[in-house]
Amino acid sequence: MGLYLSLVLMALIVSFERSLDDGGELLMIWGSSIGLTLAHVLAFRVAYVYEHGSTVGEGWVSIGGMFAAAFGVALLASVPYAVAFQDVKASSLTTVVLLAVIGFGTYLAGRSRGWSGLRNLGYIAIILVVASSVSVVKYILTH
Repeated sequence: MGLYLSLVLMALIVSFERSLDDGGELLMIWGSSIGLTLAHVLAFRVAYVYEHGSTVGEGWVSIGGMFAAAFGVALLASVPYAVAFQDVKASSLTTVVLLAVIGFGTYLAGRSRGWSGLRNLGYIAIILVVASSVSVVKYILTH
């Protein structure tokens, strides 16, 4: 959830940074985070019931993790807006923060597979290029 939300927020910030002020960007970050998390939880819940034929009480631990990840990403994405920087836009710093979240998540994924440092570094580089490309494509398509 955290990686997915980071990708989406990065694409939104790149797409709308010229048309929104800092307050509008913060609203977009939190509104998108809440809306996407709720949509993801609904889809996950339906898929979980379909896959497992479970009762209503099962599968909620994963959903709690999704909300925690989404809250963490939204909070990290908001930090640059709370700190004043002279010549750097908060949206630019937020994009870097979100790339760092994606990079860290990718690192953890590769490490969980037992990959060597070099292989994991290559994996991280590929994922960061793809993530950046998604933002560029989103920008091109919306402008």
